[in-house]
Amino acid sequence: MNSPRHKKIRIVFKDAVQHLRIVFGEDLKEKLPNFQVAIHHQEPEINIRKLMTDQEIITNRLFFVQCAKDYRRLGAQLVEKKRLKLNYLIQRQILRSVNPIFQNCYNSLNFNDLK
Repeated sequence: MNSPRHKKIRIVFKDAVQHLRIVFGEDLKEKLPNFQVAIHHQEPEINIRKLMTDQEIITNRLFFVQCAKDYRRLGAQLVEKKRLKLNYLIQRQILRSVNPIFQNCYNSLNFNDLK
């Protein structure tokens, strides 16, 4: 089977042959080792997509390494932003609890995000 990776093959089963879907899907999994064969449990269908070959992985290795580095950097940035926001909320809560009489005054206080 020669199919581009971005294409999906969808096999839809009518009610009359619905009972054959799982058997047919398992057979396809054995016969198509370089493809992802997904047997849908709710819908009467099987979806097939081509997997990446070892050669494609080797060819694009540097791209994948860069993606992993970018993803790690993005994760660190998101964690830092969340930490700053939580730090701000905690400081605000502390100020409110220290002096509850002037609670409304603290709503206008702004803490600069440290970078």
